[in-house]
Amino acid sequence: MSSGKLESIFANIQNQLSASLEQGDITFEKFTKIFIDNFVNLDNIAYLIKVISKSQLLSNNKEELANVFKTIIDNFFKSYSAKVSEIVEKPIFETVGSEYFEEGEITSLVAELLGSQDFVNLIKKFVDVYIYNSEDFAEIESINDFILSFFKNQANNREIATLINQNLQNVLENKKVKQIFGNLLYNVLKSKNLTNQITKEQIVQAVDDLLSLANGLNNEFDLTNVLIKNLLNELPVHGITNFSQLISNSLKATFNEVFGGQNFNKNFVALVKTFSNSDLIENNKPLLKQLVTNYLESQSFASLSTVVRNAVEGRRITRYFSAAAFERLSQVVFGGQYIKNLFSRAVDSTIENHDAFKNVTSTNEIIIKVLEHTDLDEVKNNISGLINSIKDSKDFPYLIKDIFTSFFTKYNIPVDPRAQQFFDDLSNDAKAIIDDLNFIEPFITDVFDFIKTIRNSENAIEEFDKLPDIISKSLSKHLLNDPIGLIKKLVAKPYVRNNVDAIALLSKVVFNDVKARGYW
Repeated sequence: MSSGKLESIFANIQNQLSASLEQGDITFEKFTKIFIDNFVNLDNIAYLIKVISKSQLLSNNKEELANVFKTIIDNFFKSYSAKVSEIVEKPIFETVGSEYFEEGEITSLVAELLGSQDFVNLIKKFVDVYIYNSEDFAEIESINDFILSFFKNQANNREIATLINQNLQNVLENKKVKQIFGNLLYNVLKSKNLTNQITKEQIVQAVDDLLSLANGLNNEFDLTNVLIKNLLNELPVHGITNFSQLISNSLKATFNEVFGGQNFNKNFVALVKTFSNSDLIENNKPLLKQLVTNYLESQSFASLSTVVRNAVEGRRITRYFSAAAFERLSQVVFGGQYIKNLFSRAVDSTIENHDAFKNVTSTNEIIIKVLEHTDLDEVKNNISGLINSIKDSKDFPYLIKDIFTSFFTKYNIPVDPRAQQFFDDLSNDAKAIIDDLNFIEPFITDVFDFIKTIRNSENAIEEFDKLPDIISKSLSKHLLNDPIGLIKKLVAKPYVRNNVDAIALLSKVVFNDVKARGYW
């Protein structure tokens, strides 16, 4: 143990103590801080673990040391769980804000959870993993190495996952947790002006039911064990230095394992049944409806356009729009009544008809029941209104022009002033052209007439696969039923007749895009 590393640590301690003595600035707190600052940093902790792991004291007395540490752990949490909980409460208050909690409730909860036998058993298991596998830590150089070594044994990992799952169940079933999260959620909603005609008692009850649902989902899909397994599988790849990527990949792997491939149909049906049979919907129908009403009338819904833009960033749809154009499109969509109507009716239908899904047996049955309990004519009218609101908005010419610009930018094709003027004129005339073609209503009617037929089909999924072909045929029927007449109308427009070069340029871009997609 008398290595250069230890000598360096103790030399630093001695130098800092000497400096404090010379300045007359030595107190017990300062003395303690000097020791902690020198020993409790990641590099030094890893080194000390390595030294202890190699020691004869540990290798020759594993069982005795394990029992001693477990006794210390028992006594520590019996005596100091309240003190530890006070320390934990401070950063929570600083991060979230003390106004969201009632005085003392965090301290009381943490003390109860830390003092539970399941939590103590988890800590004891960590002790066993280290002591009885100390040789695995003899060559570590960093905390990252320590963590990788700690979780290398699959049998230990399974036990740890089981213990974590037991602790999670304790949290989800704990009455104090439900009360605290209920208070927290109510205060957050209140800060965002979303509590009109909603009481704190309603929110606390809903949180109780929500946590019960979470516990049910965890049991149904074994989520904790699957997530921990994937976390441990990702650890050797990312370590703890890239924590966000570790969590992201683990969650993605967990989702794919539960709902990917052949598991999708079975587990999707199980998910729908679990939600439908939960108390969350049954006990909280008025609350859920009022929450939706408050949300739709708030600024939070209007700001959803930014959330959607961020969610689809980099996806196919954004290849046709600049960020500024997509922002304008989102504001038109989320600023109008039609999307609110669609959202509100979808939630209302789910709440009022959840009983219909309690005993479903297949994805096909779920789709049929959704269609049976949906007013498709109302949906059609709102979608028609939404599309027309985009067409009729003052931003529509800007959006059309932006699509042209994005295409030319994508293929690095320069646009001269005459061509630019042509696109300006065409963009400004786009609404009139669409109105003259009069295809929006007939097209939407064709689509929804087809969807209505799926209600009576034996295989809804196969029928929905035909939808792209239905859309293509409908557009061809309504847009190209008189191609000669359409061409004559377009050619008659001055900005078309006088800009043959611009039309040729546009044709080139369209050809390039069609070819790039493999349609040619």
